[in-house]
Amino acid sequence: MRPLVTLVVSVMQFNRRNILYMQNMTPIVRFIKAQRIKWLGHIQRMDQARPTRKLLDWKPMGTRPVAKPRQRWQEDVMEDLEKLKVKNWKEAAKDRRTWRDLAEKAKTYKGL
Repeated sequence: MRPLVTLVVSVMQFNRRNILYMQNMTPIVRFIKAQRIKWLGHIQRMDQARPTRKLLDWKPMGTRPVAKPRQRWQEDVMEDLEKLKVKNWKEAAKDRRTWRDLAEKAKTYKGL
């Protein structure tokens, strides 16, 4: 009975992978990371007076806990941009077309 269950589960996983491949869908993690990159570019192009833009440029005061602190949202996105080998992201974000192409590249980039 046990090997049959294992076989059924393996076939189901194989079929799921094939379906995603055939539909040319990107894995959800890469899609989410691409959306974060798009959002970063959107915020960077905002007016300096907008609260969201102020939060992007804000540097928290004080110290972080001694243990390994959780990464902030911006640190996660910067890590993704490093993997994509983006230099000077603030300048790149000013051009919408370039930034949109970068976000599309992130959806299919295997390293993310």
